[in-house]
Amino acid sequence: MISVIIPTYKNLELCKQAVASVFKQKGCDYEIIITDDTPGNEIEEWAKSYGLGKIRYYHNVPSKGAIDNWNYGLSLAMGDGIILLHHDESFANDEFLKEVEQKLSDSDVVVHGRSVMFGDNVKKDRVPLWFKRIGFAWKYPLFTLNFIGPCACVAFRKSVAVDFDPRLHWKVDTEWYYRLFDNAKSVKYFDTPEIISHHGHQGQITNNINIAEVAATDIKIIKDKYNSLTVNFFLWIGKLLYKLK
Repeated sequence: MISVIIPTYKNLELCKQAVASVFKQKGCDYEIIITDDTPGNEIEEWAKSYGLGKIRYYHNVPSKGAIDNWNYGLSLAMGDGIILLHHDESFANDEFLKEVEQKLSDSDVVVHGRSVMFGDNVKKDRVPLWFKRIGFAWKYPLFTLNFIGPCACVAFRKSVAVDFDPRLHWKVDTEWYYRLFDNAKSVKYFDTPEIISHHGHQGQITNNINIAEVAATDIKIIKDKYNSLTVNFFLWIGKLLYKLK
């Protein structure tokens, strides 16, 4: 069984879209775990009226905050495989989970490509495939930039799961990828865009933080955490690339 965790916050329409893309899946046993950090009851009322069935719904009172909410969802997963699908993401392929289940039979982690949508427009992925392949082989380039995309691109066996570092924000996903890959014996990458990621909406976390300040804090935390010249070098390359944008 695949556990699909959907952390959500104040956006019922996007949550509906994410859930609908899971319910379309064919040929695979799955569970949906919604961890709702919304102060109000709108999403809870919808989940109950929708019919819980395969949905396990949890309303955080008080709210946990984004990263703790993600970790809470991970702690609830009962499946052999796990995908963290944020409420602004969805599956593009109705047999995606079936394919993931098959791929996880001989790999600890499988990674797929994504399509980034701004409204009806698709944003071009500017990270070349050769850089991604180097990144997957070596892992350290994850500290330079996020060449994977959202967490939903990464499916993994429960046996290799790791929590997100709640101290991080801007680099929380890439630092998590690094530790997840380091914990796995086998990581496979498939460039097909299986995940649709919706950007530009009001609730998007990156639209509500000072990226430069948050990134600087994250970099200091990561430097102290790893105390590694190699990690520091790739963090420095990332800072350089950000200034050159």
